[in-house]
This record gives sequence, structure tokens and C-alpha cells, in this order.
Amino acid sequence: MNDWLKTELRRVIEEKGLDAKSWSIAAGQSATYVRDILRGRSRKPAADGLRKLAEAAGYDAGHFVRSENADATDGRETFSSNVQRSIDAPALPVIRSLNSDVPLYGTAMGGSGNGDFEMNGAVIGYVPRLPGIEGRRDVFALNVVGDSMSPWRRPNGLIYVEEKRAASVGDHVVVELVAEDGSPVRPALVKQLLSVSGSKIKLGQYNPKAVIEIDRRRVHRIYRVLEWDDLLKGAL
Repeated sequence: MNDWLKTELRRVIEEKGLDAKSWSIAAGQSATYVRDILRGRSRKPAADGLRKLAEAAGYDAGHFVRSENADATDGRETFSSNVQRSIDAPALPVIRSLNSDVPLYGTAMGGSGNGDFEMNGAVIGYVPRLPGIEGRRDVFALNVVGDSMSPWRRPNGLIYVEEKRAASVGDHVVVELVAEDGSPVRPALVKQLLSVSGSKIKLGQYNPKAVIEIDRRRVHRIYRVLEWDDLLKGAL
């Protein structure tokens, strides 16, 4: 890990008045992502995470990636240094100006083996309301449990979920299953919706790659996961 990146992260935090935890979550990373880099616990953060961090703070995607490569190239130009923001791309929001009022629901590892996790229904905190969901009260957030959808979302990565809009084939979804054996808690999975028929749904998993078939009678509800282009739409 080069000192340039740590110094630049601290500068951005001070200049923009950011909170390291909120910034990490808004970038779709774990709550300690920025703090771990600053403390040297994450020596070689992935370029994808650094790009999302830059965008969440209103910078070009390559801003921190350039810092990651600076020492290794001895100042020589890298591919990321040539990447420029599209002329018609919307500016991204500064986190300081966002309200943190989207409920973050608690999760626990699925105990029955039928799901990745269980939603316990408790609000454990609030996360930033990004421009694309301004004024919407049908949106909540979850932290991903496990790495079955990595690298799309890594363990403890943040996802925003909407209740009103129906999911379409190709969307990432949270599938809440019917509770079994009289349990009040419903197991749930985060996957990609591949197909829906009268009797079954097919879900895609990335890690390890797999196709999962579920009887529709076992499905309580399917929620659509909002992608980052949905969440940042309309940013000024």
C-alpha cells in the first residue's frame, strides 16, 4: 500500500467533511473499508472498490486507482490515468449533502441451510439516501452475508432493495422464502433472477458459479436490488 493513497483519502475526508464509515457504505463496501486502508490492514485494495469509493465522493472513477499504481510505475503514465469521465455523465453527489435515513435491516447467517441469511426485521442503522431514491419510502438496505455473489458484492457489502417495483429476469434479487417448521423467521437469498415459470424460479450464483431452482410454492416474496446506476440517477 503506498502512502499516497492514505494521504489522499485523509485529504478527501477532511476537505469534504466525510465520515469514513458512511463513505465506505455508500461505495458499496464494508463499513470499515476506508478505515482498514488508513490503518494499513488492507494493503492492496481492489481497483473496483477504489473506483466506487471515488465515485461516491464525486470524483472520476480512476482517482484513487491512479494512486494505487503511482509507486509501482515511478510516475509513468498508466491506463487508469488516461480514463476520463464521459462528457455527458452526471456529476456524482458529495456524501456530506445526503440524508442518512434509509433503514438498514439486520441479518443473520441462515440457520436452516435453506438460505444465505435470515432477515430479523430489526433496523440496526441508517444509510445514505442517494439521489435516485430521493423521496421513496419503499427502499431499505441490507449487508450481504457470505461471498456467493462475489465479486458483484463481497461479504458485508451494502445493497439497496426496493419493494414496489417487480423484478425482471436479469435483475439481482433478494428472494425471501416461506418459513418452515413454525419458525417466525424466513430464510432469504441474494442471487440473480434467471427465469420464472409457473412452478419454478431459476437463480444464478457467481461464487461458485451455479444455477439454483426453487419451487415457487416456497417463495414468499422477491425483492429487486437497485443497481448503482439506479441509485445515482439524477445526481447534480
